[in-house]
Amino acid sequence: MVAARARRAAAFHPLHGRRSARAARPVMVLTMTQLATTRPSRSSSALRVSAAREVAVAKIVVNIPFVVWREGRPRYVATPAHRKLGFKGEDLRRAGEWLTLDQAADWSARRAQEVEERRQEIAAARAGRRRIPALRQRQDIYTIAQMIQDWQDPTRNPRFGSSETMKGKRRIKPLARASRIFYAKMARAIEQQDEGQLWAAPAQELTRRAVHGLYERLTEERGLPMARGIIGALSAAWAFAHNHGKLGPSPFARLGMESPDPRLRVGSVHEMRSLIATADAVGYPEIGDSIVMGLMTGQRQRDRLLLVDGRDLDGRLLFRQKKTGAVVLAPPTAQLVERLRNARVRRQGFKVQHAELIINEQSRRPFSGERYRQIFGAVRAAAVAGVADGAGGWKVEPCPSLADFRDQDLRDTSVTWMALAGATIPEIISVTGHSEKSASQILKHYLGRHPEMAASAVGKAARWLEGKGGL
Repeated sequence: MVAARARRAAAFHPLHGRRSARAARPVMVLTMTQLATTRPSRSSSALRVSAAREVAVAKIVVNIPFVVWREGRPRYVATPAHRKLGFKGEDLRRAGEWLTLDQAADWSARRAQEVEERRQEIAAARAGRRRIPALRQRQDIYTIAQMIQDWQDPTRNPRFGSSETMKGKRRIKPLARASRIFYAKMARAIEQQDEGQLWAAPAQELTRRAVHGLYERLTEERGLPMARGIIGALSAAWAFAHNHGKLGPSPFARLGMESPDPRLRVGSVHEMRSLIATADAVGYPEIGDSIVMGLMTGQRQRDRLLLVDGRDLDGRLLFRQKKTGAVVLAPPTAQLVERLRNARVRRQGFKVQHAELIINEQSRRPFSGERYRQIFGAVRAAAVAGVADGAGGWKVEPCPSLADFRDQDLRDTSVTWMALAGATIPEIISVTGHSEKSASQILKHYLGRHPEMAASAVGKAARWLEGKGGL
C-alpha cells in the first residue's frame, strides 16, 4: 500500500496536475525501522534494563534506474555500457539542492532517453562511416525558481531596482513600485503552488500545452485574476531569460486567456455625502478632501496624492502633479475651494510645509499609497456602521451600501456625474485624462441603465418631435 502511494506520488506532474501515464519505475529499497526499548523496571534489590532491539516495521521498494542513494543523497552511477557511450557518474543536484525522490525519477527517465539517442547517434555515424561525434554535455537544469529569481534580481535586471540606472549612454528606468510589489506577490504565489513543485520544476517543461493546462487549473483553483497574474509573471520572466540566451521561444503567446469583467461601481450623491461627512467626523478631513478632489477632477488616487498648487487661473483651479508636471484644470466649485482653504488653515502650524495638497495630517507627511488605503478603508467602515453622537443619535447615519465602494470608484463616479450633467466625452476626458475608449466604456456600462439618462433622452426626443409639429 505504501509502495503504491509512492508510485502514485512520483507520477504527479507539477505543471498540469495530471498524473503521468508513464509506467512505475523499478526502484531503490528503503527500510524503515523502529527501535523498541522496554521500560526499565525497578526492584528493591536491583535495577534491570533490557537492551534496545531493532524491529523492521515497514518496507518500501522504489526502483530508480542508474541512481543510487548514499545517506539520502542521489548519485548517477554510469554502467560500463554507459561509460562506453561517453557518460560519467555525477551527483544529482539542482540549484545546489539534492534532488528529491520524484525529481531523481524524472532525471533518470531523461537520462534513459539520452542514452537511447546516443546509441542511435553512434549507429548512424558507423553506418555512414563517419567519425563518431563527441558526446554533447547535458546542460544544467534551469528551474522556474532560477528563472524568476534572475528576472527579479536588480543586479541582473535593473528594472527591478529602486532608482534609475545608466548603462553606458542607455538610461534604464525602474518599474513602478506598485508593479514590483505585484510581481513579488506573484512570485510568492508561484513558489507556494503545488507545495513548491512548480517552483522547482525545470523551466523547459513549460511547453505550450503545459502552460495552457496550468492556466486552466489556476483559473479553477484560484480564480481568473490570480491565474492571469501568475501566467503574466511567468511570461515576463521567460522573456527575460530568452533575451539572455537561457531559454527558447516563449510558449505563452496567444494563450487565449479570458479577461475579467470590468469593475464599474458608481457612487450615489447620498453615498458620497455620507462618506465625506464620516471622514470629517472621525478626524480625517484630509480623506474628505481627497474624495471631493476625486469627484471634481476624476484623478486617480496616486495622482491626487501628488497634486500641488491649487491657485486660481482665469476662473479655474490649476493643479499640477509634483513628479510629472502634468497640469489639471478644474472649475472652482464652492465645496472644493472651501475644503482647500480649510486644509491650509489646519496645516498652518506644521513645522514642515509640504507642497502636496493632500497629506497625512496625523503624521504631517505625504501619504504612502498603502497608508492612504488603510485610512480610507477605516473611514469607509465607519460610514457603513454610522457615527454616533454620544446622545443616542447619529452624527452620520449608517450607509451600508458603501461596503463595496473603493477609492478607485471615485474616478468612474466623476465621469458618470459629468455625463449626467450634460458634459460631452471630449469635455470629460479633458479633465479626467481618460482615453476616449475607456470613458465611452464607463458610460456604456452605466448610463444605459440610469433612469435620469433615460428620462433625459426621452425628453429630448419629445422636444425635437414637438419642434417638427408633433405626430
